[in-house]
Amino acid sequence: MAIAARAPIKKNKLGYQIPSQGGNGSYVDGQDLDCCSCEDFELRDRACEHIHAVEHYIQLEGDTEVQVAQHTVDARGEDVSPKGPAQTQVLVPEPPKLEQVKYDLALPPLPIPRRNPDTTQHWPAYNAAQQYEGELFPKLLKELCGTIEPPPQGLGRPKLPLADMVLAAGLKVYSEKSGRRAMTDIRRARVLEQLDAAPSFNSVLRYLQKPELTPLLEELIVKSALPLAAVESSFAVDSSGFSTSVYNRWYDHKSGRKRKAADWVKGHIACGTQTNIITAAEVTVASANDCPYFIPLVEATAQGFEIKEVSADKAYLSKANLAAVAALGGQAYIPFKVNSTSDYGHHLRDDAQQRLWERSYHYYHLRREEFLAYYHKRSNVETAFSMIKLKFGTAVRAKSFTAQVNETLVKILCHNICVLIQSLFELGGINAVWSETLNTLN
Repeated sequence: MAIAARAPIKKNKLGYQIPSQGGNGSYVDGQDLDCCSCEDFELRDRACEHIHAVEHYIQLEGDTEVQVAQHTVDARGEDVSPKGPAQTQVLVPEPPKLEQVKYDLALPPLPIPRRNPDTTQHWPAYNAAQQYEGELFPKLLKELCGTIEPPPQGLGRPKLPLADMVLAAGLKVYSEKSGRRAMTDIRRARVLEQLDAAPSFNSVLRYLQKPELTPLLEELIVKSALPLAAVESSFAVDSSGFSTSVYNRWYDHKSGRKRKAADWVKGHIACGTQTNIITAAEVTVASANDCPYFIPLVEATAQGFEIKEVSADKAYLSKANLAAVAALGGQAYIPFKVNSTSDYGHHLRDDAQQRLWERSYHYYHLRREEFLAYYHKRSNVETAFSMIKLKFGTAVRAKSFTAQVNETLVKILCHNICVLIQSLFELGGINAVWSETLNTLN
């Protein structure tokens, strides 16, 4: 019985095979159980321990709990083990396998009612988008992750697919759950064939700590906004903070006591003012200034969009920022500060930037109402941040700075996917543009 419980007994065309510590094991005749290939049976010509093990194995088939007595047999085949209570061995049944189903993510066949002209929100389309968002989100994110180039595989253990890791991280952030509790959604995605393999929660968290994931997420954010290139032409730039669970502690000599304050990361984005799609993003430390990130965000947006207008607050006011938008064929609407003058920086001898600065300065002061009508579109970037924080939380769970940056970028990526889903219902025709965009990227 100890052999039956300890060693896996297999049945083949020769009979029952009982593995041994050395050699190929022993075989027992599968017909009458009266013959064994071991030396003990050949020497004694009677039932050996292997035959008894097979008999016990046959009795145990189909049982979930059996009593197994530990026995010790000497060279003569006699039981010399001490008498004692039998040990219970519980055979745990395997978990049921989930049925492989085909996941049909077609848009609902029901026609969406017409928009009420008396309201600014297209409520029928919005309601339909919210109902089907949970089904369409993993599909669109999987198609977007399909554009990721797999990293080269070197020697050693094969790496987890990078596309699957980004998709798993997106499902975790979308569910607003911790890594462990998000495993249910990740396993469901594996059953629905959206993931090639379901990574563990530790693998997802470990990948979020990789610095090389940051430029990849920034690139995916830019790609996810491309289907709306025909819709957006005016953009807004701003930054906002995401809180963390990490605290900074210091000693205040003036008050003579220790102080602490929660640390946070700052997200810089450029978004369209029509749909609130984020066209470019970058995450930095909390103390980073806003102005230096204006040009990189605008230039990244210009790679896939035609820029006509860019709105930003006074923190982004500089000659270089005004000139960067003008070089891309757009007009920057940035209000001037109280202490700004028309001849600011004239000693730098850059005539083109100086003329642009003077023209923008006089336009702001002499045609204030017209300027504010364009500048008012900047409030949409506040709406974009509000959408992200209301749906995916105002804080990040990660502890290290790199993981905090990547988690914030995943939040922004999830926001873009949700905006695309809403655009599928409100605008129409985005589905074909999305497929064409993916084919181009691939």
